[in-house]
Amino acid sequence: MARKPRPLDLLDWYIEAGADEAIGEAPRNRFEEPEPERGGEPEWEETEALRSIPSPL
Repeated sequence: MARKPRPLDLLDWYIEAGADEAIGEAPRNRFEEPEPERGGEPEWEETEALRSIPSPL
């Protein structure tokens, strides 16, 4: 049966793998899609008056 690795063994493994600093309490998912930015009010709102203007095309 395999023995449970000691914390120092895990730290040595991380150093050998090239990890030299830890930032933050939880790992960051860099593959996750970013959330879309949510702005306040829209810049303009289509009103009934705008819809009644005929298209020039």
